[in-house]
Amino acid sequence: MASQRRCLARLASGRLDDIGAYEYRPGGYAFTATLSNSGLNYTVTVNAPDLVRMVVFYENGVPQAPDYSPPFTYTSSGGTVTAKAYARYADPNPVRTAVAGSGEQIEPAQNLRVVPN
Repeated sequence: MASQRRCLARLASGRLDDIGAYEYRPGGYAFTATLSNSGLNYTVTVNAPDLVRMVVFYENGVPQAPDYSPPFTYTSSGGTVTAKAYARYADPNPVRTAVAGSGEQIEPAQNLRVVPN
């Protein structure tokens, strides 16, 4: 209780230490991530690399070592590759996911009909 009173007194006097804040960014802190490949070499391209903490590539669902600096790249052994880009700062959507690779494509069912009992 006493510490709360001291904190409130410091707040009222304007003597609070700056605990840091995000720098103002006119475009905000949102970013986009795109996964592309050339053969077995994959690259995640982000529109604002300074907003990305890391990119983790997954091969057949198994996470690979994180990449902390652009260009974010990974060489696949031939499986299905996905990637997740993690935001550096607080974000309502902290992870952006992209998919590429040779995953099995399942065709949607067509010409379905309801058969009465």
